[in-house]
Amino acid sequence: MQKSLNTSTTLLFAVFIAGLVIAPWPMGSNRDWAWPLLSCLYLLISLSLLFRLSAPATHHARIVLVLFATLLLWIAFQWLGVPGVNHGISVAPFKTRTDFLLTLTYAATFYATVSLVQTDDRIRQVAYAVVIVGLLQALLGGA
Repeated sequence: MQKSLNTSTTLLFAVFIAGLVIAPWPMGSNRDWAWPLLSCLYLLISLSLLFRLSAPATHHARIVLVLFATLLLWIAFQWLGVPGVNHGISVAPFKTRTDFLLTLTYAATFYATVSLVQTDDRIRQVAYAVVIVGLLQALLGGA
């Protein structure tokens, strides 16, 4: 783990933690009105990280990002189809579009996690946030 804390990503890390804390409250972000808000948050974090940082430090992270890109290309092919054809090969194009956006959100969240959570202190902060939010969910019953 890197021991130096990059101060330029401190605000992004705080927003990342806030997203982790907020995500379970609107019914687990599992509603059509809730997940796009979370998607926008993590896509904005990832886009700002793309402009601030270099590529992910580990070879394994690059492999996973390439796999995400391949999956996104496959879903986009199903959704949009071959150029010059009016429709894609998907039976349910709106569901395919939703799956494309959700997969893009998962890739953005993975990239944000790999880029922001690189020190022991930040790993500890993420773990505390997840445990505290889980405890609150258990005590309040997901209200």
